[in-house]
Amino acid sequence: MSKHDYKQNAYYLLYLIRCVLNDKIPAKEKLDKMNLSQLYEVANDHFLTAITAYAPEQQKLLTIIQQN
Repeated sequence: MSKHDYKQNAYYLLYLIRCVLNDKIPAKEKLDKMNLSQLYEVANDHFLTAITAYAPEQQKLLTIIQQN
């Protein structure tokens, strides 16, 4: 992963953590832009995989609720 990609994924990581801590659902548009394997790599480097994985799950739940 390039230095630029790492920085971009670090930004996404912080965004997702901020969403979890503030009880916000992450924007689907941002989630669609994320490369999840690279995001996982950055999260894993900083031991933040669990909290990072929680935020996209919130968006999935919202989508399911809206469909019903």
